[in-house]
Amino acid sequence: MPPLPENKAAPDPGEDLVTRLRKLAEEFAALPDYDTRMPDEIIGYDENGMW
Repeated sequence: MPPLPENKAAPDPGEDLVTRLRKLAEEFAALPDYDTRMPDEIIGYDENGMW
């Protein structure tokens, strides 16, 4: 198993899965949004729903 990055600690074995997932979700939510396009724009749909 590769070593953990310096800024990450191993999960606490006493911590329940829901709490660990909630913490992970908060970390992801705090990341910057570099692409603010709508999903349809990213896929390439036009006003008729076609590419």
